[in-house]
Amino acid sequence: MAGYRVLITNDKLNTRFGAETATRDLAFGLAALGEIPVIYTPEPGYVSEELEKGGIPVINDLRAVPFQPHIIHGNQHPETVQALMAFPKARGIFVCHARLAWPATPPLTDRIQHYVAVDHNCLERLTVDYAIPTEKVSVIFNSVDTARFRQRPPLPERPRRALVFSNYATDENFLPAIRAACRQIDLPLDVIGSGVGKLAARPEDMLPDYDVVFAKARCAIEAMAVGCAVILCDERLGPMVTAGEVIELRKWNFGMRVLQSPVTPHPIVAELARYNPADARRVSDYIREHSAATRLIPEYSSLYDKVMTIPLPPAEPYPVEYYRRMIQKMMVFESQFYWMQRSFPMEPLTASESAQISLTNAKISASLLDGYIWVRCEVSNGTAQRLGSYHPAPTHLSYHWFDADGNVTTFEGLRTPLIPPLHPGASQTYELKVAAPPAPGDYRLRITLVQESVRWFDELPQTNSFCDLSVSVH
Repeated sequence: MAGYRVLITNDKLNTRFGAETATRDLAFGLAALGEIPVIYTPEPGYVSEELEKGGIPVINDLRAVPFQPHIIHGNQHPETVQALMAFPKARGIFVCHARLAWPATPPLTDRIQHYVAVDHNCLERLTVDYAIPTEKVSVIFNSVDTARFRQRPPLPERPRRALVFSNYATDENFLPAIRAACRQIDLPLDVIGSGVGKLAARPEDMLPDYDVVFAKARCAIEAMAVGCAVILCDERLGPMVTAGEVIELRKWNFGMRVLQSPVTPHPIVAELARYNPADARRVSDYIREHSAATRLIPEYSSLYDKVMTIPLPPAEPYPVEYYRRMIQKMMVFESQFYWMQRSFPMEPLTASESAQISLTNAKISASLLDGYIWVRCEVSNGTAQRLGSYHPAPTHLSYHWFDADGNVTTFEGLRTPLIPPLHPGASQTYELKVAAPPAPGDYRLRITLVQESVRWFDELPQTNSFCDLSVSVH
């Protein structure tokens, strides 16, 4: 049967984040297949205007839906449940777009005939975290409109321009590290995203101008489809996507699960060294074949055929079973969260324990850029305690600045968490982001550790837990 009336729900369409653009592409793709989509969102905006110009109705009041839908296609929990209650004769599917975000919590109700995970991380959320039977779950990977994101000419032998393509990148998180790494190899860098106030209405027109793109998830897929070399990056760093890794990385949507390293200049430079134009082209060809919207959106149309054959559950004036199951699950998670908080506490260290922690081999790894420098150092844990940045007394790397006369100009330096934590007897190299003094001059930079509300380690009477570096700020 063709021409299903499909009510797609999305929490907002006033930004261009992953779920919003996925909803846009889904609606256009379904319409092209002969389905009849309408979108419900409480927060219309940029994307809804684009949809309406393309002939897709967008409403912000369920009473304005122009038909009795066959299918509720839900993308976030609250709006999905609202639509299911408003239209008790509609079948429901729910698409889980994130492993941790609360709006992606699956509604536990028989009104959902089928669940969809956009990657294997979300699949685990549905089948493991929420114990949804595997026969009620499918994986449909995120897609890209390959007619919109056309493939660029082949990449140059050496990268000439790089781009951070992320709505999350700001000068307060991982952007300074990428800038420092690109500066080390003289690679010009631009940034597109809401975090820096540079939204791109048509990223497909901008991406072909760049050779290397730092991105994750949907942004990474779009950049790969264009033919850019992509380094996976967000709050954590992943690999350069290669032809040998793209199949495995796609299982995890090029997202959170494969971002395992701290975002610091040294590993970024190492990933940039893996730049290979021919390999990037093979990655692009794979994405264009396997992640094309024309290939994946018909999978939703086929799923609608399937769920329309499933009998509706008996109507209930109040969804008692839904409330019972969701409250039960919430109680389980509250208990798990309680024990998680207690599992790895960082208790205050004694002075003698603190003296057994050493900091050595400090050196500048990336010179002054945008007001920051980067310093690498080695920390060794000689105690019997696990050392980490956990409550109630987290331990961090930090620093002090002294001027040429020995006066303190900055005492409370930025904090760098100990990621990964340091087990007893272990050593680990860390990289700190250091804010430079505002005035030029010759300075002494002291790298040390601090246990919050307990002590600065360099103040111990006998300690190896600090290193001093001479730095000229110009």
